[in-house]
Amino acid sequence: MDNKTGVPVDSAPENIEIPQKVKTVKVKNLLMLILLILVVAVMVFGFLYYRGKSPLENVQPILTTTPPSFLYNIYEGQNKLDRPIMAAVYGNGTIYISNNSVHTIEVISRDGRSKKSFGGEGVLPGKLLYPYGIGFLPNGNLLVAETGNFRIQEFTARGEFVNTFLDQNNKIGLKKPGPIWVDSSGKIYIGDISGSQVFVLDQNAKVLRKIKNISFPHGIAVDEQNRRLFISDAGQVNVKVFSLDKLDDRPITVIDTFLPGMRFTMVRGLAVDKRGRLYVTDTIFNTIRVFDKDLKYLFSFGEQGLGDGEFLYPNQIFIDNKGKVYVTDWGNNRVQVWGY
Repeated sequence: MDNKTGVPVDSAPENIEIPQKVKTVKVKNLLMLILLILVVAVMVFGFLYYRGKSPLENVQPILTTTPPSFLYNIYEGQNKLDRPIMAAVYGNGTIYISNNSVHTIEVISRDGRSKKSFGGEGVLPGKLLYPYGIGFLPNGNLLVAETGNFRIQEFTARGEFVNTFLDQNNKIGLKKPGPIWVDSSGKIYIGDISGSQVFVLDQNAKVLRKIKNISFPHGIAVDEQNRRLFISDAGQVNVKVFSLDKLDDRPITVIDTFLPGMRFTMVRGLAVDKRGRLYVTDTIFNTIRVFDKDLKYLFSFGEQGLGDGEFLYPNQIFIDNKGKVYVTDWGNNRVQVWGY
């Protein structure tokens, strides 16, 4: 205590400035701390990289939208589902499911009340043997591909046989039809599983284009503008993207990874929604990968299991005009429905 002022000797009046030297020391200490943090970060990154595991592999992508949520399961139409391959939804909401092992097409109304089926095992016109792809023609009829009878038949929306669109002895060279897609202009795309190619036909079965060198094409999708064609190449485990503006058999791009260093395990069904997002069925991973219209990875949904929202060998995928996502859960004998 100063006897003259009464102020403690260890107190500093407010108007006394901190020496410049002290300020400099504090700044230097702060810079040294920042530098130390950076050095540690670089060392950790280098160590992980050296061990063969990039820390970027576990970084989740920035989501520009949220994944869909599980809504409900479909286990049966008129018949219980047994190894369903494809679920396709007509504009009015009617659901058609290729019930592969039962050799039928199950028909379910939007409200789920009206359930019937058509087909049944056989080789006669109107009968089916391992139905696979389903495509809707502009007149409302549907095409059904049969991997067992090696043909494509046309039916009315009520399931009445119309004609054989392409038979086993067709002249275009189609061997084993699998997936089918009909775009908004009426062009028909057929994946030839045994022939390693995709046919583009008009409604009179005239060949408009052949895309070759596709190993086991199990998925086909066309964007809303009919500008890009997406084909899953199950043999080479990738998705090939082709331009529909020019007749070129070379893909404009190939997608085989969804994150750096992380590849698909098996690609099957494909779908494109109205926002241009591409959905890829990554079958062995039991999940669906989603990419934006620029083909940048967004997110995945689903995982392996038997419960709701879990898959066991998912096969084909379809998106209706309401944005609902239908996934054939082949191993669980059901169709899962997801929505936003």
